[in-house]
Amino acid sequence: MDSVSKDLLLLQQTALNKILFDPPRLGCVLCMPGLPGGGNTIYDRSPYGNSGTITGAVWTRLPIGLWTLTFDGDDWVNLGDSDAFSFTDGAGNDLPFSLEAWINLTDATS
Repeated sequence: MDSVSKDLLLLQQTALNKILFDPPRLGCVLCMPGLPGGGNTIYDRSPYGNSGTITGAVWTRLPIGLWTLTFDGDDWVNLGDSDAFSFTDGAGNDLPFSLEAWINLTDATS
């Protein structure tokens, strides 16, 4: 293995370790990096424990070792009704929030 390949492998391993083992950012109410893969539950690494129940989606392992879910259009993850997902101030006023997701579209026709 040449030095460029070794450097790339080290970079991939470092990124994967960061995703899987670093704590979620402060204020994060849902963090689902997709480890370990398999079963019908995806576990939340945030302090809120908002694990989800998978319906229809299939676990897929990426070449770098990260597990992801593959959805085919009629699949979902149910997170329940946690107070952590209430983005209001208690008086009914909306509060700002951010959403982050990794999405790989293979067919965007439907």
